Amino acid sequence: MNEAMLTSSGKGRLQPRWAIAIAALLVLAVLVVFRDTALDMTSIWMRSGTFTHCLLVLPISIWLMWERRAALLRVGFVPTALPLLFLAAAAALWVMGEAVSAAVVSHFALAFMVIAVVWLVWGHRAAGQAIFPLAFLLFAVPFGEFLTPTLMQYTAKFTVMLVRASGVPVYQEGMSFVIPSGRWSVVEACSGIRYLIASSMVGVLFAYLNYRSTKRRVYFVVASLIVPLIANWLRAYMIVMLGHLSGNKIAVGADHLIYGWIFFGLVIGLLFWIGALWREDEAPLPAPSDAPAPTGSGVNARSIMLVGLAMAMIAVPHPIFNWLTNLPAAADYSVPAIQPTPEWKTASVVGADWHALFEGERASSVQIFKRGAETVVVQIAYFTHQSPGRELVQFANRLVASDDEKWRVLSDENIALATSSDAWTRFQQAELSGDSGHLLVLRTNWLGESLATNSDRAAKIDLLKSRLLRQPDDSAGVVIWTPLETSRAAAQTTLESFVKDNWPAIQSALQHTAKHAM
Repeated sequence: MNEAMLTSSGKGRLQPRWAIAIAALLVLAVLVVFRDTALDMTSIWMRSGTFTHCLLVLPISIWLMWERRAALLRVGFVPTALPLLFLAAAAALWVMGEAVSAAVVSHFALAFMVIAVVWLVWGHRAAGQAIFPLAFLLFAVPFGEFLTPTLMQYTAKFTVMLVRASGVPVYQEGMSFVIPSGRWSVVEACSGIRYLIASSMVGVLFAYLNYRSTKRRVYFVVASLIVPLIANWLRAYMIVMLGHLSGNKIAVGADHLIYGWIFFGLVIGLLFWIGALWREDEAPLPAPSDAPAPTGSGVNARSIMLVGLAMAMIAVPHPIFNWLTNLPAAADYSVPAIQPTPEWKTASVVGADWHALFEGERASSVQIFKRGAETVVVQIAYFTHQSPGRELVQFANRLVASDDEKWRVLSDENIALATSSDAWTRFQQAELSGDSGHLLVLRTNWLGESLATNSDRAAKIDLLKSRLLRQPDDSAGVVIWTPLETSRAAAQTTLESFVKDNWPAIQSALQHTAKHAM
């Protein structure tokens, strides 16, 4: 007997109060079992201004379901088994996210599990009626901050372009630029990521509530993504020009934020006012049928079986994760000194007061080498038995902190260098400017044996592979730099020569650490 027959006859159909109660029970079970993930999401909502709006997602989703209550009651609640596959996939996704310390993957997995258990209890038709309120829960995932560096670059470029077009001379150094009246910098708060993420959520909600046609909804959602970006660029330009024209008397302190928010609020308000002009009325509900609606029944054997299977799937991921990550650790770790080629000599001084930022490494080392007048510094941060806060790839591990007042990144690109006669390795190459001079920096991720890459994604995939095969996850961040004193070409030649001569020695030191850590 198919689901449509069950629904029409009332057999297998749950009474609304039972459907809501069982769904709520399963959602609570998910949140309790995966409470660390849920609490991690909540802490991000509370401490990050970028994701404060996530606190509203659950109340809005519940309200949207309440608005759909007539349609939900009309189609009824018939538990179905298919969402068990979706639940299993979400549970597996959580294991993978935790295995590689990718919090955003674990957060999405948690949201998918909540959606799956509601779908399981309510059935296809009721879940279909509540598809938007359920999907809206995905906005509770704090996601999107990876766009911040790119948005900062575009904000800086657009601001400089408009300032120059206004007749004001500009000298730009990466995210900082100088005009006759002073220096300005594009920091993370200027990227517009807060505007973009919040506007995307509100724009999707507005489109759902005010339009019926898919075309209008898509148009408005796209507008809600583009307009905040342009508004943020204009806001940054306006702030700079207000400061410049007033002799830095306005728009340089707290009023900087006030003027920016007022301008942005006006632009977004205008967007939604224009969007409201094309509002479409709610489609009328179909006329009620003369046939009496089936009342449904209480909990039956099929419902109990599905709930039991769901609870079992919810309980499985933690033991699997613990088994994958339960590998013996060494008592101590240390990276031996790199033994350079004869033409490179170890030294004890360096001209620049800088080092790359790493957190949670098990061991670290910094060595300085000289060849005549050339100076090269090698920094290694060694990671193993990685966990949140102690992994190679994480937001805190970067060349320069966003609030660093001494150093800033002027350029950033990916290059490939010869690390032996027949091998090439990809590096991130960046030019840094600071109070004590300029540096040319190379960075890569060593992933064991002879594998190294500048790709953080590849490093996460390698970590996942190590987890699934229950192998050691030893890896390291390798940063090599030289002072940029005469020309960029000369500094690049120095680094290329050092890497080609000494990369095997660097790998040998790392492999020694890995072998003695087992």
